[in-house]
Amino acid sequence: MKESYKLQVTNRNKDKATLESYVADFAYIFKRTDAKRPIFDIFLNVVKNTSRTSEAVRRDQPERLVDALSDVMCWLLSFIAKVSDDRNRNAARFRLPMTLSQAIWQKYPNRCPVCFGGLFQLEAITNKLHQLSNISGLDHLPEAIMVRALGSRISKGSLDEIVQILRNHTNSHEYLLCHCPVIPGTEERTEGDGSFRLEKKAYDYVKKLVRRRYATQVHPPATWGVKDIEAMSHSIYRLNAQKSHLEDIVNHLQEEVGEIATALIDIYSYHPKLDPELTAEEDRLRREELAEEIADVISWIFSCLMKAKELFKSGARFTSSLGIQAVAPPDFGMADLIWARWGDRKLGHLRCNDCRQPDKCECGWLINPTNYIDTPQRLPARS
Repeated sequence: MKESYKLQVTNRNKDKATLESYVADFAYIFKRTDAKRPIFDIFLNVVKNTSRTSEAVRRDQPERLVDALSDVMCWLLSFIAKVSDDRNRNAARFRLPMTLSQAIWQKYPNRCPVCFGGLFQLEAITNKLHQLSNISGLDHLPEAIMVRALGSRISKGSLDEIVQILRNHTNSHEYLLCHCPVIPGTEERTEGDGSFRLEKKAYDYVKKLVRRRYATQVHPPATWGVKDIEAMSHSIYRLNAQKSHLEDIVNHLQEEVGEIATALIDIYSYHPKLDPELTAEEDRLRREELAEEIADVISWIFSCLMKAKELFKSGARFTSSLGIQAVAPPDFGMADLIWARWGDRKLGHLRCNDCRQPDKCECGWLINPTNYIDTPQRLPARS
């Protein structure tokens, strides 16, 4: 019996289509091939294509850069589709506790998560942040356990007091742009003795709690498509992109992909003495961290694309080589790149770019079972 599914992303709606629509379409198209792929194989393809961005910048090949960025994006969407598949128990261990759009809004609620458009520098807010991040009585604990203990003793009412100050500035364009330093060497120093590092960790963790609380009270637009998310990223970081070198932005993208790897490791492993006990809530929090790291990667993909367009907007050669039509070089976005690679005008929807089958991918991809072993093991009980 043929599976009933209508592909959602079309050439007409590709900009307005949600990330969830892209995830669902890729899940359907590559259902047969991705079912054979281990979850880490899909993530390694994210890593592989991210490395292509560095090579493209080093070789001064803008065509390959934007092509690699679209591949990173699509493999990331396939990764999310894989962990959302209930039939694969190994992959489902990494299921995100929210949709991709929700993860992006939670991390970037129309503000930079680090400086919050400069609002985190206001005296009224910094005073409250310092009060809530007091680690007195907790500074003897390992770092990971300390921050969880700190979070458990902070009330929602205390967070709401800070959120209210932030909401009073929601409509102020002065605080929309990121205020973080972008010149290498001017970032806030984190060196110091153990107590300093713990205090810094606690302070940043409270900022995270405030930002997440804010994101639950200030909602994104009702229709939030790929182009809207890309525009939000540009509005926050456009000045940063202008001041930064493309190499620095690509390096930061590589760093964020590495942090996805760290989040994945944290989900399936723990240290009995240094990590919090692996309760159901701790598992959810770790998967929430994974969701936010994925949101970071998507944000930096958009920043890379923004900088590439700024540098190469006079070179229409790379838009034509990718098959992007009827779009001025500075104006194309990620949706155009995805469609140029995987879209089919005649079919009116996405399809596999290799076998070009009108429905599901039929590429003859196989895995060598003798060279890959995936045996899930139970974590040892906490002593």
